[in-house]
Parts: sequence; structure tokens; C-alpha cells
Amino acid sequence: MALGNDIVDLNDPFAREKGRCRRYAARVLSSREISWWGKSDDPARFLWACWSVKEAAYKAFRKAAGPIPFLPRNIETTDLTGEERGKVRGTVRTPWGEACFRLFLEEDYVHTLCVPSGDTVLDRVRWYVEEMPLPGGKAISRETADPSREVRKAAVRVLAPLIGVREKSLRILRDREKTGSPVPRLFIGEGESPADLTLSHDGRYGAFAFALD
Repeated sequence: MALGNDIVDLNDPFAREKGRCRRYAARVLSSREISWWGKSDDPARFLWACWSVKEAAYKAFRKAAGPIPFLPRNIETTDLTGEERGKVRGTVRTPWGEACFRLFLEEDYVHTLCVPSGDTVLDRVRWYVEEMPLPGGKAISRETADPSREVRKAAVRVLAPLIGVREKSLRILRDREKTGSPVPRLFIGEGESPADLTLSHDGRYGAFAFALD
């Protein structure tokens, strides 16, 4: 399936600062997206929605194509359709082909699912977004040592009962050998699961999505 997902914490200081910066927008948006950004009632949300789509598309294609460069200006949203408040579906054009995405616009974050195949494939995908807790009740920040570990722990906690195994039987490893990027791979005991898994974290939030068939 080659599934990708990405989340952006809209209240993260970096997101608040760069979301309204024209110089930064020009680095990550296509010329057409820049024109949309300039007309948007909420340019920061628009920029990070586009970024989330681009990053999710990149993650999906790097699974299928192997090592590829991430050049966000060369990845462009081409079609947007609102399903209901806060939910958008569309297509994105990349140097490696077109992909379908679903974008979720929440008050505090934006989250995207993307696959380089038909939109209906996303109907089989399950996804979760969590504010990632730390001991003491604090949330993950950019200063946290390893937020990716917390996302993997959350994914194992959700996946174990769905697969029907104990949490300690599951491991999520990041493989750079085949793709050149840290693509997550799910193992049950010593065997690799065919589940398609994708992880993301930013600021206070972690997100993961998967398809088990």
C-alpha cells in the first residue's frame, strides 16, 4: 500500500513563527500554493496543512521508490474537496507520481494520510492521534530526547490487541538499509508483519496509521 502520515502541532513555537513568514512559505510552497496562502484567512494553518500533505506523500513514496530527496516545493496539492467541517480529501502531484490524501484540520493540529493509489484505499486505514504523555503528566516538546520512541510505544499499545498478541511481543524498528530513510517495520516475535505502518510526531502530538491487510 505504501502509506504515509504526518502531523503538525499548530501551537508549537516554530509553527506559530514560520506559518506567517513569506520567506519560509516561498521555500516550501509551489507558486500556486503561495497565491492561495496569500489569500487565506489563516495563512499559518494553510501552510502547515500543505506541509503535512507534502510530508505524508513523501513518506508514502519513499516506501515504494526507495531513497528520494524531500523537496517540498516540487510536491503540490492539485485538487481539494471538503467532505465535512475539518476534513478534506484531494490529490497531490509529486516527482514520483500522483497520490491521494485525506487531511484533518483540528483546532490544535493538522494531520494527513496519503497513499500513491486510489482514494478508496484509505478507507481501510486506521489512524490515531495522541498528545504524548511523559512521566509527571507533561507532554512531549521539541526538547524531549526521543519522542519517536513514545510514538512507537503508543502504536504497540494500540496494535497488540488488534493483532491478538501481548505488547511485549511487538517491536517497531526503523530500517534505513532498504530505503535510505527510517521507515518503520513491525515485528511480531522474530517475524516481520506485513502490516503497513507509518509514524509521525511534532510538538505535543504523535500520530500513527496502519493497514493490517
